[in-house]
Amino acid sequence: MLKKKKGFSLVELLAVIFVMGIISIIAIPTIDKAIKQSREELYKVQINNIITATKNWSSKNFILLPEEDGELITLTLGQLKIGGFIDENIQDPKTKKPFPNDLEITIKKVGNNYKYEVIDGSGGIDDSLDPNTPSIILNGLAHEIVEINDEYIDKGVIARDPSGALIDDVETVIKSNNIIVDEIDTSKLVQYKITYTVTYNGVSSSVIRTVTVKDTTPPILIIPEDIEITTQEVVDFDVTEGVIASDNSLKEPEIVISGSLNTLPGKYYIKYTAIDESGNSTTKTRIITVVESNSIIFNESKGVNHPQLVTGMTPIKWNGTTEVTTTENDSDWYDYSEKRWANAKTEDGSYWVWIPRYGYKITSCFHSNCSGGAGNIEIKFLIGTSNEASD
Repeated sequence: MLKKKKGFSLVELLAVIFVMGIISIIAIPTIDKAIKQSREELYKVQINNIITATKNWSSKNFILLPEEDGELITLTLGQLKIGGFIDENIQDPKTKKPFPNDLEITIKKVGNNYKYEVIDGSGGIDDSLDPNTPSIILNGLAHEIVEINDEYIDKGVIARDPSGALIDDVETVIKSNNIIVDEIDTSKLVQYKITYTVTYNGVSSSVIRTVTVKDTTPPILIIPEDIEITTQEVVDFDVTEGVIASDNSLKEPEIVISGSLNTLPGKYYIKYTAIDESGNSTTKTRIITVVESNSIIFNESKGVNHPQLVTGMTPIKWNGTTEVTTTENDSDWYDYSEKRWANAKTEDGSYWVWIPRYGYKITSCFHSNCSGGAGNIEIKFLIGTSNEASD
């Protein structure tokens, strides 16, 4: 007959305890690891919730988003809460406490897209549940744009203690490229981050404003009025004379001129474009009308009308051995007192000579035979189109 065993022997009990200890050694790290992984996954979910809230803020405030590649703006979690874009008590699974209101979130322009990033560890200790927590909101926008060299006037913040009373003492810190600066210098095309912090009974709250200095203003361009000139004036006419350009950057813009004049009568459109260093531009067009000259220019120094050439004629002169191409402004082109006539040549090889208007007078042997040979003829060049003779 078998005896019933009523319990464990000491040896068996020790064995059971030993086995359970081994199991716990194996199980506890596994459980801790699982809990940690679970918190990490939940943390990622909360971060995604913050990013989603920031995207929703962006869709409502798209005019405040950065415009240039590489530019960014910074918000705080508190600003998202104030706008109602995220739950007031969103918690950090790692600390089991609410995320701090001064947790920073950046929105950066990258190509044609935006990159959203929560700056881990940027906030302080959350005091949103502390009864001493003050409130602070921005006057104006979270992203302010100021034109280069314009005065920037900060709109400040509104800070209140828990009872609703205003707090005037607000700490303001300005940074550019993560370096603290004294003020916003609008002479440079840079971004600034202004952090406003208010403290009440040892508890602080902060908000952030981004200020971007830009140059979006086109240059000022002044050009002369439309004008009518003669074919003779084309050669010496300067299309740049009287053109003035200035820019709010205080740097001289580049002036690009397109179009040209010709001695053929007609209307010519000269386009002027002023371009500043930021690529802003202003374009204006001037009409210059070229007409045939109604008068003949009299060259007093040479006592003769100035030669008038038509399109395609090139002035030439003789240097003693061969012909030389020259210009109408060459003082040595002609001199009738020295019997140097004004010559020109066309592309087909034809030669032309300018014969000024002249008047003559037969002073002897007119309609009569001269015993001494030929009579005398006095010749004088006429001024312009008049019958007035030169001296």
